[in-house]
Amino acid sequence: MVYQLNNKTKIIGLTFSGIMIIIGAYFFLPKNENYNQQINPPIKNADLPFSEIVFNADSAITIEKENGTLIRIPANAFINPQGKAITGKVSFKYRTFENAIDIFRSGIPMSTNQDRNAFLQSAGMIELNAYQEGNQLMLKPEKYIDVELASFKKTDGYELYYLNDSANWNVTNNFNNIENSRKKLKLQNLITPISPNPEDSIQDLIFEMVANLEDAPYLKSFENLKWKIDRKNISDELLEAMRVDWDDVAIKEINKRKMKYEMVFTKTMRDFSSNAVTKTFKVNASPVFNKNEKRAFRNDFSEKMKDYEINFAKYTAEKLRVEQEADMVNQFRINKMGIWNVDKIINDADLLITNISFDFEKEIDPSTNHIMIYVIYEDNNSVIPYLPKDLKKVGLLRNKKMKILAVLPNNKIAIVNDEEIKAQLKISADRLFLKTVKSNAEEYLNGLRENDVVVN
Repeated sequence: MVYQLNNKTKIIGLTFSGIMIIIGAYFFLPKNENYNQQINPPIKNADLPFSEIVFNADSAITIEKENGTLIRIPANAFINPQGKAITGKVSFKYRTFENAIDIFRSGIPMSTNQDRNAFLQSAGMIELNAYQEGNQLMLKPEKYIDVELASFKKTDGYELYYLNDSANWNVTNNFNNIENSRKKLKLQNLITPISPNPEDSIQDLIFEMVANLEDAPYLKSFENLKWKIDRKNISDELLEAMRVDWDDVAIKEINKRKMKYEMVFTKTMRDFSSNAVTKTFKVNASPVFNKNEKRAFRNDFSEKMKDYEINFAKYTAEKLRVEQEADMVNQFRINKMGIWNVDKIINDADLLITNISFDFEKEIDPSTNHIMIYVIYEDNNSVIPYLPKDLKKVGLLRNKKMKILAVLPNNKIAIVNDEEIKAQLKISADRLFLKTVKSNAEEYLNGLRENDVVVN
């Protein structure tokens, strides 16, 4: 009996151990994860931030971003979830997605639906939301918001999409890709319209710079001042330059004692291919003054130069800021809040399907740690996520700028830059072993955002 009891005990023990082994194996097997068609920022503390404007509901408002995007909201535009017209303060939040990293940070899906059978590439995306007392507002049926979305690429073949229920992209109304006339007008108002009126003397050429001081306030220091160009420097090129309406003039001191200055005139034009061409002309000149008042004139002119240099620096900074705006905008009208995207489907034939692996896999198993891999198509403004199970069929673009980001445990991110991808593609297009650069995810992604200008 004792022997049989012990034997049974052994059998029971083995059976119990077998159950434990099976259960243990179940817990350590990787979960069969699937893709979720939803907004899911991969790094929670690095989501793309919203800009916020608070205004009265009965007021119309226009918001202009420095990149050229414009949002026009009519007065009395909103209703609450119960359909009642809104009065009082409205909190309007918006953000624009200007590149693939912006899209990555937001976690907005770029597949058209859950099936992942089509992926979008963006020529500009915007999200608009309005709130009052924590309640999300809607537009009245008869009200519309007009949008001019900055466009930095051609939009042939693109359509306007709306992200329905934060899950599926649906084609909606058309949009128009038009010239950013606001940028053009700003540059015109910033231009220095110089119409020189040269006067010949026996020895030298005397001229005066004539400018609209409202457009070029930095030239006020030289108002009614005549300049002299030595006769030896007079040429046909100079005389021709005197007949040009220049955009800008920069003045630099080259000899303080002799009061010699270099003038650099510039003008930007468009060639037959619509490319910007800048024409430049340089000449040395001296201010004309009465010899009996030379000392007083020299001191006064020195102060004028200081004043000019300060004003010209401000003018140059403003001109550079305006020039950063998009030359084109995608113009459309919306009748509901949410995410709108100027998109087209990525052509599957353009994708090279390959097998990729990473250097960090020696230390971190992608499947066990549920690591998501994101291919960032920088030139195409698109992001495609991949689960570890699909790393044998990753789509890459040979002649486009890309990067690959892998979100690791402990708020780390592994980065594969474009040079590494291109180098490995030259070695083998079928299987890529990629070297990564590790970084803190938030430090890598967080950056300064541009300021917004509100025009009431």
